[in-house]
Amino acid sequence: MLNHTIAILGTICQNLPIGTNLAMVYFLWMMISGALLPNRGAIMPALKSIGLSDVETRRSWAAFGSGVWSICELCSAFGNYVRKQPEWKERRYEGYLPIPVDITAYYRPTLQDCPGVHFHPAAQRALPAINIGLIGEVGELNGQRLALLRRIERAHGTEVSEPLLWKTLLPRVAHPRHGIVAGCSWGDATLHAPRGFVVEYGRVHPAHFGAQSLSRTKPRDARTDYSLVRNGCACLEFGPNTV
Repeated sequence: MLNHTIAILGTICQNLPIGTNLAMVYFLWMMISGALLPNRGAIMPALKSIGLSDVETRRSWAAFGSGVWSICELCSAFGNYVRKQPEWKERRYEGYLPIPVDITAYYRPTLQDCPGVHFHPAAQRALPAINIGLIGEVGELNGQRLALLRRIERAHGTEVSEPLLWKTLLPRVAHPRHGIVAGCSWGDATLHAPRGFVVEYGRVHPAHFGAQSLSRTKPRDARTDYSLVRNGCACLEFGPNTV
């Protein structure tokens, strides 16, 4: 299992520049091996704990901090590797590939002047946080349905609010055969959604689909207000498919 994991990391990093590729394999192995936990998140001690020399530790740290690589490039390489596996099965529904899109956050309640906020369900309020956008695709591996990560997007500069991050995320998944499953608000969906369906926790909001728009809802409980979409139901014909 260890050799298999290292081989996958090597495949993901093989197209990075010489030097950066091996150093990033070390760094990724340090992360997924759990070495950060006993070292309380300290990167240099965690790198040392997996058996690296002082020189290898410094090279890995330098590659992570200033190497020529991007997280989306690594996600793309990992996705290409997974899609080539015979166990991987793409999940399509009426020809549409579900694309999950959502925003998560690293909460930083004690960070001074933290520019972003994100709702925390336990606190029942928005807390200072670094917002991270995630884009995936739905598939199945060995009978287990999962989302294969496509992109990781972070808010940059002064544009760190969730609406501005949704503005970046939703246009990136524009494709006529994609069904977008997103946790965004009604306003974000109608403003920034590409062609397709946009679902918010079980609701399908209007999204531009040619010259028409579609809205459908399946309420989870009576407390939810669906008045915005109640009058927008429609049955549309697209070739042999009825939506």
